[in-house]
Amino acid sequence: METDDELWNDYHEELLKNWAEMSKTYSIMHSLCANHYAKLDKLLGIPVIILGALTASSIFGTSNYNDHDHFYLNYINGGLALIITALTGVNKFLGSAEKRIKHQTASFKYTSIAMNIDTMLSFSRDKRRVDPQDFSSKQKSKILEIRENCPEVIPKIMSSYLNNYNKSLLNIDSNVNKENQNIQEKELVKKKEPKGKIKNTKVENKKKNENVKININNKQEYYSTQSHKTKFTPLVQKFDDEKSIQIEKACKILSKKKMRI
Repeated sequence: METDDELWNDYHEELLKNWAEMSKTYSIMHSLCANHYAKLDKLLGIPVIILGALTASSIFGTSNYNDHDHFYLNYINGGLALIITALTGVNKFLGSAEKRIKHQTASFKYTSIAMNIDTMLSFSRDKRRVDPQDFSSKQKSKILEIRENCPEVIPKIMSSYLNNYNKSLLNIDSNVNKENQNIQEKELVKKKEPKGKIKNTKVENKKKNENVKININNKQEYYSTQSHKTKFTPLVQKFDDEKSIQIEKACKILSKKKMRI
């Protein structure tokens, strides 16, 4: 059974690293969008508050004016009321307050995902007690849930950030896990290496184990250099040859004497 450190490989770490960088990038961009909608909400909300206060004060103060001034004040109050209504309607149509909250929530969630991945990768492989497939599936589900519920990043903010700071989101290449393929290739190489070594050793042994041929009394004997050959072997061979010659001469002399007898 494989342990947790054997399940993790470079492909899992590279994939999670890319997801962490993507989450950090989206977190920053959603934070920028939240700031944008916060400014827009203030630009549309503060004038409504000020104009509403002016309109209320002018209504209560119309009793001190004459009929001519009162006529113009009614038009002014009506115009201010129309402006207030228009600003309030535009603010509600854009939904700046709701979008600000949603962008802030998405930024916090992306930050949480990035911190979880960074924390997991900070441990060594033998210290990770989580299956890489389960961990990757959970992080993927969280990312897809955020993308489904959060508003889109403003294109102007996205293009500005990607062009000036981080272009990691522009990488659309897909990586393939070749860990098993590399292992199989290594195993094949290991299987091939001993065969080549065995062949080479056989050839070397044949060369090393060349037999020395010695003729004694017309008989051939072979001596293996691996077991018998030493630095004195040539001297021994020479001595044996001379001895055999002397024995042959002695035998011939003895045979001649026997013939004479």
